[in-house]
Amino acid sequence: MSAFICSDNTINSITAGMNNKFYKEHVKLPESLKELTPEQIGEKLFELNLAGVYARYDDDGGGLVTTESGVETRYRYTMVPSPRKIQLLKSLRCLVYQCAEGDIPETSQLYKELELYSLELAYYIVRDLPEYDEAG
Repeated sequence: MSAFICSDNTINSITAGMNNKFYKEHVKLPESLKELTPEQIGEKLFELNLAGVYARYDDDGGGLVTTESGVETRYRYTMVPSPRKIQLLKSLRCLVYQCAEGDIPETSQLYKELELYSLELAYYIVRDLPEYDEAG
């Protein structure tokens, strides 16, 4: 399995979705993110993503990522519109997948909380489908 750094846009979209008041009414925000600003949440998600990539490639880049052009970059928070539920789930599952390296799934509380959050979000999406209501 390979791992990569998710784009700032992906992380900012996840952050916007997690802070969407309507979604918050149906899906509990991970405990370790509840008291944080959107920018701080984005930083935490980025740091977890970095940890996954570094665990995969046995590297410790000190929080910096080198792009293909050789430029070092770091996560930058930008306010973006809240994504639709399905997009939030897809972006979140992409991030979680990139972080599932080394001992992160066993040792990271944030990773475990994101897994649970994504399951709750998936259930929230499914129970709104007409097929769910129609099922016996």
